Amino acid sequence: MGINLVLRHIFNNLFRLENIRSEFHWINNQANVLKTMGLVYKQRLETRSSDLAKAETEVSHPKHYVVFFHFCHDGVGDIGLGLCVSEFYFIL
Repeated sequence: MGINLVLRHIFNNLFRLENIRSEFHWINNQANVLKTMGLVYKQRLETRSSDLAKAETEVSHPKHYVVFFHFCHDGVGDIGLGLCVSEFYFIL
């Protein structure tokens, strides 16, 4: 009768170990999902922070523009009435 009791304890312990293993895999998968989501949110935050810093820089240091104009030819042989942009530069 002693061997049956030992076998029953072994079986119960194996069953408990299998349950623990199954729960561990589930928890491990959930942790991986949370880690991935955390990295995505961190990247989004860094991107938004970078965009905000760029916008603040543009507001505090406006760019100056230089535009060169020349008379346009209207294709009929006469100089057009309007001006056309020939070059456009950003000066920081």
